Amino acid sequence: MSNDKLARAGAEVPAELKEFLTADELSQMVDETRAGLNATLPRIKIVAGGAGLFQDPSDETSKQIEGIVIKRHAARAFWEKGKTEEENTPPTCSSKDGDVGSLPRDKSGAYGTCADCRWSKFGTAVDDEGVAGKGQACRLMDRMYLCNDGQDTPFVLTAPPSSLKEVAAYMTRLLVGNPKRLPIMVLTRFTLERHERGKRKWSTLKITKVRDLRKEEMERAFAMRGQFMPIIDAVAVTAADYGAPPASA
Repeated sequence: MSNDKLARAGAEVPAELKEFLTADELSQMVDETRAGLNATLPRIKIVAGGAGLFQDPSDETSKQIEGIVIKRHAARAFWEKGKTEEENTPPTCSSKDGDVGSLPRDKSGAYGTCADCRWSKFGTAVDDEGVAGKGQACRLMDRMYLCNDGQDTPFVLTAPPSSLKEVAAYMTRLLVGNPKRLPIMVLTRFTLERHERGKRKWSTLKITKVRDLRKEEMERAFAMRGQFMPIIDAVAVTAADYGAPPASA
């Protein structure tokens, strides 16, 4: 599929508007309507406490989900000690790419470039009870944006630190396979594996390829990616992205 075709697909004018607007005019109106709004997308969450369940935006739970990964990227979030981590509480510092934080480097060596931020060092994590762990206080996550049949908006599924190896392994299998595949070219299944260590219980992602997409499915996936990229790029990192693993993860 050519880039021109993808661009047209992402900016398709609904039939009822074609006598009023061109694709460029529609795009301009969408940008005007979006201006000043906090970008958000519905989220699929991993239920805490090792339940082995996903929770969708309508609060329904399931043991597995399937979708097409139209985009993925790293992200980071850090909350200062004593700050609540309720869903709508913004982090003290965050990064939408996992490379550069939203705050400049301070004299203590915090914030700025993620790689050498003091809070990205292993051994800085502290759990809800104040117990130090082996992990990073600034939590590294992986965001995946999923679409599927009958869905008009992509969902966000965030892999917590304990699932990052599984995400990397799956993406690598696709990219080096024979034939090679991008995640947007296949239908992907997500399940959860339950873990327990002492009093702590948590779940980690297990990711598998279901099948290659049909041509019409791939066209729709690329169209949705083109349509929602401005929103995807603007969605802020919040506590809603994070499902708490044990402090030692």
